[in-house]
Amino acid sequence: MNRDYYSSNEIIYLSVNKILPNPYQPRKYYSSADLEELASSIKRYGVLQPICVRILNKNIYELVIGERRLKASRIAGFDAVPAIIVDVEGREAAMLNMVENMQREDFNYMEEAEGIKIMRDCFGYSYSDISHITGKSVEYIEKAARLLTLSNEMKNLMVDMKITKDNAIAVSQLEDEKIQEKVLKKVINLDLSSKRTEEIVDYEMHKLAVGENETGNSFKRRKMKDLRYLTAALNDAVATVNSTGLDAKCEISENNENTEINIQIKK
Repeated sequence: MNRDYYSSNEIIYLSVNKILPNPYQPRKYYSSADLEELASSIKRYGVLQPICVRILNKNIYELVIGERRLKASRIAGFDAVPAIIVDVEGREAAMLNMVENMQREDFNYMEEAEGIKIMRDCFGYSYSDISHITGKSVEYIEKAARLLTLSNEMKNLMVDMKITKDNAIAVSQLEDEKIQEKVLKKVINLDLSSKRTEEIVDYEMHKLAVGENETGNSFKRRKMKDLRYLTAALNDAVATVNSTGLDAKCEISENNENTEINIQIKK
């Protein structure tokens, strides 16, 4: 099928060769296995949900929504796909693309952060605007955008190692890349929860705030008034002990007068 035609229900069939990718598409990663699975389904049942495009000129269209379906259709050998033409400008097209992707479970958080950057830098949306458009809280958007402060190497490593979004956001609070790498290494090697990662990040930030490096004896002697930092340090030590194969645990309990800390290491 090499020609374009309108059906009675306003769906147009377009040659896949006439559809250009969306230049503001934040999504960069697609699972080959998932695309092959979708392509097999398309071969059997066809494209059940039309893609959305906008007109660039008489014979060329730009994808707005449905890149995954378009890729899978090409893999399936289809030379045309059902599409709905939407009358939107670049700004609205980027918005629609972003909203669709953010609703997908397989849209990774780095791509989400890139999408927020596009909406903010290229189209002037504020975090409040993006929150309203996507249905996510302003706090959610701000935390996601924080990931953009990471280096490309760090972002790629987090995606490749399947670091959770909460852990990635916690690490992104650290400005020094060497400290980021050190904490991320612990996250990977010890399979840390987001809560533990946040405690370690707090600990590292506190050390920087008082002007001491990691091995500074004066920091070790300093009285830590905030129990969170002491707790983080102890839990960090216990995690290191456990990484050697020993079985250690740290239990902390409080009453009106005292805080009791109990560390046990099984023989």
